[in-house]
Amino acid sequence: MPVSVRLVTTLLGAMGSRRSPADERATCLDDRMGPRFAFAAAATACLLALTSCTNSRSMPLTPSSHVSPAPGTSAASGGGRSVQQLDCSDYIGSHSRVPGFRVVLGVVALPTSTAGPALQTTRTGDAPSIPRLFAKTGLLVRAGADFQIVVPRGSGHRLGIGWGSSASPAKTVVVSNCPRAEMPGRWTAFAGGYWLDHPACVAVQVRTAQETSTVDIGLGAPCPGQRPPPQPSQN
Repeated sequence: MPVSVRLVTTLLGAMGSRRSPADERATCLDDRMGPRFAFAAAATACLLALTSCTNSRSMPLTPSSHVSPAPGTSAASGGGRSVQQLDCSDYIGSHSRVPGFRVVLGVVALPTSTAGPALQTTRTGDAPSIPRLFAKTGLLVRAGADFQIVVPRGSGHRLGIGWGSSASPAKTVVVSNCPRAEMPGRWTAFAGGYWLDHPACVAVQVRTAQETSTVDIGLGAPCPGQRPPPQPSQN
C-alpha cells in the first residue's frame, strides 16, 4: 500500500476514535443535504488530513475584512459573543448545487421557510446562559463573497447563530472573502446552526455592502406555510 494511503488511513482512524460533543456538532449538516454531501465531507476530511501533514495547500484560507460588523450588535444577549468572524479554513465540504436551500442576495444559501421543512431542535445541555435548544444546519457560502448574517435587534427571541469549529451563539456572523475550497463546487459548506430557548419561526438578515434581505427560518416550529420539522424534534 502506498505511504500516502497508509498515512491517511491511520489519521482517519485516529480521528474517529476521539469525538467530543463539539466534534459531533461540527461534523454534521442538516440531513436534507443528502448522501452527496456526506461523500464530499468525507473526501474533505481525507484531504485535510493529508495536507496538514505535508503542508502543501495551494491556497491560504484566511479571511480578510472587507465588511465591518453591523451597527447595533455590540452587546450579545443570552450568552455567547456578539460578533463571530467565520474562519474560512473551517470548511467541511463543497457543493455545485444547493437543493433544499434558498440563495439569498447571491452570496449565501439558507434553509428558509420556502425551501423545505422547519429544522429539528435538540437540547444543548449547556449552562443557563446559553439558549437551551440547538438547530443544526449548514451554511453554504459563495466563494469570494463579503456579507453578514445578523439577528435583528428586537427580534423577540434569545437567538444565537454560529458556524465553524469554534462556533458559539453570536448575534452577527461576518463572512469576508473566503476563497474557493480545494474541492469542486462554488458553494463552500460550514457546520453550525442556531441556538434558541423555544421552538419558533425566527427572522435573520443577510447584509452586503449594497443591500439587506430578511428571511424566515423555522427552528423546531414551522413558519407560515412551512412543513413541521422531521421528528423527533425536542422542545
